[in-house]
Amino acid sequence: MTMHTVQSTLATVRPGVLDPGAASAARIESGDEGSLPRHPGPTGRNQLRYGSSPADRARLRQEYPGCPFQIVGPVEVTGAEPGDVVECRLTELRLSDWGGNAFPTRAGALPYDFDEPYFHDFRFDRTRTRADYVHGISLPLDPFAGIIAVEPRATSRQAR
Repeated sequence: MTMHTVQSTLATVRPGVLDPGAASAARIESGDEGSLPRHPGPTGRNQLRYGSSPADRARLRQEYPGCPFQIVGPVEVTGAEPGDVVECRLTELRLSDWGGNAFPTRAGALPYDFDEPYFHDFRFDRTRTRADYVHGISLPLDPFAGIIAVEPRATSRQAR
């Protein structure tokens, strides 16, 4: 078994896009392990920051209209064929110290329900198991990596 590390760079991080035309960030064998370290800011991709202004968020939404999520990869499993099952196990996940809730206008699940954009950032506790949301409301957390997917077969980029 081999350990592979995929660093976050401009070549390996895509904003909300599954791109079957992208070069593999790593090629692994079945049973290998991989590490995807936290996205560093200098890549230019992880631009959203705690307390970002509505103008900064609007600029990022325009720059990356498909999705604000950062997708690292792709990672190629040697010998995998269309129709195969690919099993991934997360053995460790470490979140940053903050998250946010957003209702941009004319986007998302409720595109016409809000006339003004709403953004609320909040900090996680040290263990990343709770977040003090607002007005004494504390939310339990159950972290997830966000997007784990198999690249689409299409030749065009697929926003998610």
